[in-house]
Amino acid sequence: GATQMLFVSDTGNNRILVFNVTSITDCEPAVNVLGQINFTSSTPRLDDMGFTSPEGLDAVIKGSEVYLFVADTGSNRVLAYNVKTVVDGETAVAVIGQPDFVTSSAGTTIQKLNSPSDVDAYLDSESMLSLVVSDTGNSRVLKYDFPGGSPVTNEIARNVLGQTDFTTGAPLSTPSVTSSNFGQSGPKGLELNTNNSILYVADTNNNRVVVFEGSTTSTGAFGQPDINSNTAGLTAKRFDHPISV
Repeated sequence: GATQMLFVSDTGNNRILVFNVTSITDCEPAVNVLGQINFTSSTPRLDDMGFTSPEGLDAVIKGSEVYLFVADTGSNRVLAYNVKTVVDGETAVAVIGQPDFVTSSAGTTIQKLNSPSDVDAYLDSESMLSLVVSDTGNSRVLKYDFPGGSPVTNEIARNVLGQTDFTTGAPLSTPSVTSSNFGQSGPKGLELNTNNSILYVADTNNNRVVVFEGSTTSTGAFGQPDINSNTAGLTAKRFDHPISV
């Protein structure tokens, strides 16, 4: 039968652990590791294999291939792996947010990232491979399409949410709360409901979860009474710095 795999970002150890969860046993060991050559190494790496404080990840099945995308937060990039079969310390097949595997500078462009913290990979209605990335340091969310069906290094973003263009990134010290701008927030976790194209984004420092429905302008928010409020609270209707959705 099919093997079910669980991928876990072990952020402090600069690695991804892979578990076989076809059946689950208490305290079972990982079966593979990505980002390190073995289970006892934890050194940050800037190459086509390793990570520096990886955070969010997501996997998607495309035909006979299985792609894993990892927000390599400390290196300002997203790494893509083909994990149809997993080998300890295997190399990535593509990098997004950097021109190559040995560059890590942050930037605010159509091809650069700044401390990305989460990703969501999916197949759109035409079976095109797509990816959304919470580009936290730039207070924006970027969407990428890969028409060839596989991840491509240094791919340009197709759409931006939370900013008016690809060269604007709000510093986290700049307050702003509107229906189309994350302002000072530094959005983190995100989740796409592909059935009805609804994207949920944890707009962390604005104490809300913002909802986008096929548009660059949000259609609503959880955790606040309206789209222009951001006060933290401890009630059934308020949030205080939500991180994941």
